[in-house]
Amino acid sequence: MFDSAAKQTEENQVAERITVRGLVQGVGFRPTVWRLARDFNIRGSVINNGDGVEITAQGDAHDLRNFVAAITGEAPPLSQIFGSR
Repeated sequence: MFDSAAKQTEENQVAERITVRGLVQGVGFRPTVWRLARDFNIRGSVINNGDGVEITAQGDAHDLRNFVAAITGEAPPLSQIFGSR
């Protein structure tokens, strides 16, 4: 569903870059990601780019795993995640 590249930062802290492709622009996807990041205590950014939506995220490894899972599980109803390269 998305590409991710994780990097260990501090003890039990990881950083990850995630690219979500599909119908993810203009459907409330970025605000949903922002809300999920707040809920899971994740820091980072979310932007639209030519490939879809790019998310950079950093936080506790367990929280980050749950955040990544929630991105697809709680995506806005009008979004459609097609895949990744």
